[in-house]
Amino acid sequence: MLPWHKIAFHSKATRPGLPSRVQAFEQLARVSLPEDYRQFLLDINGGRPCRSTDAGSREYALIDIDWQGRPPAVSHDVAIVDYLLSVESWENVYEESKGSSLTLEGCYRVFVLEEPRIPSDFIPIGRDPGGSLFLICTGNPQPSSVWFWARDWFSWELKDQDPFHNMGFVAPRFVDFIERIKFSTID
Repeated sequence: MLPWHKIAFHSKATRPGLPSRVQAFEQLARVSLPEDYRQFLLDINGGRPCRSTDAGSREYALIDIDWQGRPPAVSHDVAIVDYLLSVESWENVYEESKGSSLTLEGCYRVFVLEEPRIPSDFIPIGRDPGGSLFLICTGNPQPSSVWFWARDWFSWELKDQDPFHNMGFVAPRFVDFIERIKFSTID
């Protein structure tokens, strides 16, 4: 059983993704998505990770971040996995607010094409509650790995000399990322 079948994902857009949508995104981004992430999009297609089918739970999906010697002072920290992006369009899902920032294409357009803030070879795949991103690497430094991009630490001045200045390592592959999610309340 794949790890994303062991937890629930809540969203009005959570439903199997269409292969044609995944292919269209890969063409837009000019990448081949890692196979495990591609399978997740086809099976689940994003949403808010939850321990059970209880969408009203007060537990959060938490993941360890390894800052590899960068701030904060401790080498490990924890982030909330608030939402994994959907490859599907939000059209006909929410009538008033379509929230394209919760789609793979919408987030890619904003953070990569319009105002490039994340390093090349990375694709945004999820968000925390504060607008920081979870990224998947499609090239260097480690293909298929998952990283955390801290929005509050981003600096345009540091971007060119150290594109990883605000990034921490999460997992070597997407499947490992999902397996490392822990559910807990936050005090």
